[in-house]
Amino acid sequence: MWLYIKFIKIKILISDPSEGLKKISKEEFNEIWTKYIIFTVPTEQYIQIKDKKSSMATFFKQTLKDKGLITQIVVAATIIIILGIVASFYFQILIDSIIPSGSIKTLALISLGVIFVHMFEVIFNFIKTYLLVIFGNRMSIRIMLSYYNHVLKLPFKFFSTRTSGEIISRFSDANKIINTLGSSIVTMILDVSMVIVISLIMFFQNSTLFSIALVSVPFYTVIITFFLKKYDSYNHKEMEENALLNSFIIESFNGIETIKSLQGEKAASRKVDNLFLAYINASFKTIQLDTIQMFFKQLLQLTMNIIILWIGYQFVIKGELSVGQLITFNILLSYFTNPLLNIINLQPQLQSAKVASDRLSEIMELQQEKNQNEERINIKNISGNIQVRGVNFHYPMQRECLFDINLDIEQGEKIAIVGRSGSGKSTLAKLLVGYYDITEGDILFDGYSINNIQKEALRKSLIIVPQTNFLFNGAIYENLTFGIEENLDLENIIEACKLACIHEEIENLTLGYGSFVEENGSNFSGGQKQRLAIARAILRKPKILLLDESTSNIDSFTEKLIFDNLFKIKDLTLIAIAHKLSLIKNANKIFVIENKTIVEEGTHETLINYGGKYTNMWKIFN
Repeated sequence: MWLYIKFIKIKILISDPSEGLKKISKEEFNEIWTKYIIFTVPTEQYIQIKDKKSSMATFFKQTLKDKGLITQIVVAATIIIILGIVASFYFQILIDSIIPSGSIKTLALISLGVIFVHMFEVIFNFIKTYLLVIFGNRMSIRIMLSYYNHVLKLPFKFFSTRTSGEIISRFSDANKIINTLGSSIVTMILDVSMVIVISLIMFFQNSTLFSIALVSVPFYTVIITFFLKKYDSYNHKEMEENALLNSFIIESFNGIETIKSLQGEKAASRKVDNLFLAYINASFKTIQLDTIQMFFKQLLQLTMNIIILWIGYQFVIKGELSVGQLITFNILLSYFTNPLLNIINLQPQLQSAKVASDRLSEIMELQQEKNQNEERINIKNISGNIQVRGVNFHYPMQRECLFDINLDIEQGEKIAIVGRSGSGKSTLAKLLVGYYDITEGDILFDGYSINNIQKEALRKSLIIVPQTNFLFNGAIYENLTFGIEENLDLENIIEACKLACIHEEIENLTLGYGSFVEENGSNFSGGQKQRLAIARAILRKPKILLLDESTSNIDSFTEKLIFDNLFKIKDLTLIAIAHKLSLIKNANKIFVIENKTIVEEGTHETLINYGGKYTNMWKIFN
């Protein structure tokens, strides 16, 4: 979505959320306009929030933690500069003093001295590069790990509104920031210092030639300014296209079974072709822009070098400058021009890094669940009493999917929630575990509002087992104990697996509980994965266990055994969302959801005698 601003001559000014203000032609506008217009009016609750566009300054602050290392880099680079300047006077001494005097001994001594100077220059260059690598690694650890840890602590709704590729692409953004920080520190501190020092030396060598060299600076500034906005726009487009490409590639690998079963290889390949082409085009535009800018920079540099040599030779002819001085000045000019170009060439890097930092900060500035927890109560032991009072809920920008939900669950009760697909059962489960905030109403645990309970405390007592579970690479034992801080005895693990009816199958494997689990448990059946997930949940000894279609891939006989085992756990509050009504026949309460609300509740016998929705479902089931 973008905002139309105004019509300017033959161009239209629009505000694109991803690129900011930009002008497009009337033809382009007609191509992308959907012919729909949304008019918005601010309400009384409207609060204007200033756009917090992040800057590289936030990440530059991270470098202050390595002051000692930066000092060492600066010292090494300063020595390199001094050695380079000293070596540049070799040709002046050679041409103006040694050759006229014919002293072979002096020539040998000076030449050996310059060789040693260059040797030390190479050594300190190695030291500087080595220190920069260490600095880059430290910055990588800080920025990348802090980003990953931050993302892990974001609310569940964050992951439902963004693709995996979009989240992962931020690691590439972090790399751009890290690389720019490394090069910009050296450039900003050393190259600026070098330009100043060399400027003074060149000025005293020949003020006229130096003044000519200085004329190039405003021209470089004009070139940079001209390309500024384009760089921002092109960099942002390139990163967005890269995120879309990565996202679909990850999605296609995760859904490879579906692709093959539907013979969708060609369709997937075509989509990747189109996304890759879009990324290549965006990347090409950025490179093209960089090449055009570089052309003007190099043209200006070569022109200035020729002009300086041209005027310099005139000074030599007039006897106002020696040949050695001109050659030395020309060498010094490269020491002046190279750091100046480093400073100038930092501009596209900084702009690319700025766009990357904006994208990274967009996520880093989101509020974590941990921050939300700081103002909430830490209930160490939730007993299992739950009251749901007048809960309404809708997903962002969607219609209401739950309306006026009311239910009471007491500690140790075994309750069931039934209803047609899409009636809102799984959504209610996600609200109970705190994945989403309630639109209206409240959920109470032991009398405390879910809005006042720390999410971490809630999820220690309430474990949800969804229909689709993820298994990590590693041993079965590692998957079962994932996230549990204390050491567990094998007896505890075996007991949980017996309750989930998976122990015997694990024992029959070659390495037993040490057997390897492939990515997302691809070497296990759907039913085995679900039973491992149930065992994993039981191991955490929750007060409340929520099964959301968690046995849908398990055979009926084993499924009944699992439910019988769970129903026998006295103090466990069990909430089962199931389609197989025979499994929940013995539940203390059964809640029937239809049309986004609870329409019936009671025991199996009560509901059958009532002759309503549940009775019809039972008849169809049987």
